[in-house]
Amino acid sequence: MSLIHAQLWRQRDGASWESFRAGNPQLFRRDALLACYPQAILESHEARARFVLMPLRPEPRPVNCGA
Repeated sequence: MSLIHAQLWRQRDGASWESFRAGNPQLFRRDALLACYPQAILESHEARARFVLMPLRPEPRPVNCGA
């Protein structure tokens, strides 16, 4: 949800949900969180039990991570 919200805020174009979804398919992929989190964190017991913040110094990531 945070990734979608960040992209909606960046675009601020008032497009319909269908248009937004069609224009941002990377946000709806099953592996979308890998753009922000290392896989080891996503697969950790801690991440499955509660929300884990993004690392302060993540691995290089795509611009669409919400930063």
